[in-house]
Amino acid sequence: MLPKLASWMLGASLYGLMLLDYLSIFLLYSNVIKQNERPLIIFLY
Repeated sequence: MLPKLASWMLGASLYGLMLLDYLSIFLLYSNVIKQNERPLIIFLY
């Protein structure tokens, strides 16, 4: 019971960190787009 709970908590924290990474990247891209007024496609390639 306890190892399953620990692994679930680890997975949840990793998932939260991944979501935070995506959010920070999205905010960074939106700030860059606001400053440069260029489409997002340029930054994706």
